[in-house]
Amino acid sequence: MVDTSRSDERLSSSDGHFVVGVGASAGGLEALTLLLRHLPPKSGLAFVLVLMLGNLRGIRESGLIFTLDTLEYLARGGRIGRAAGWAGQLLHIKPILTLSEGEVLPLKRVRGNRKAIQEFASAFRSGTRDEPGLRVGIAHADAPDRMEAVEKLVRDIRPSADIEVATTLGPVVGTHAGPGTVGLFWLQD
Repeated sequence: MVDTSRSDERLSSSDGHFVVGVGASAGGLEALTLLLRHLPPKSGLAFVLVLMLGNLRGIRESGLIFTLDTLEYLARGGRIGRAAGWAGQLLHIKPILTLSEGEVLPLKRVRGNRKAIQEFASAFRSGTRDEPGLRVGIAHADAPDRMEAVEKLVRDIRPSADIEVATTLGPVVGTHAGPGTVGLFWLQD
């Protein structure tokens, strides 16, 4: 990744792809939005934007919780041992995970999808208030039924919440987490 604070540094792979890291404070999101609006539709460029939500002004609280349907893809990718992956599959273990400062952290392990959704409900209830300004996003990897269950729990627990995003995760996350992954994230303005 290129440190943009040093203008003399460039990184290019042998096939001509460039990787650029941008650290931004005030106005960073607006600058990126402006850049993306003015690029030609078929530029051949791909972007991955990672926002540090906790640093946004006006955001009082935020949270992210997600679960995987199987540990198989973590084992395949070497993120957990094969024995742990096999045992997790055998026992229908669903890890409940979060992100903190860019690191995936386990919150809990439960058995079965129903208990995983109950954990989502508990975390969402304790991490939010039912008042205007609660914005929610839900994402899934080939699990529309699980996404619908999470949408229902959001509406039941926090009727004032605005579900701004309900989408399918991309292939990169899907490759590492596997089908059946579902996540819930929220911001309280």
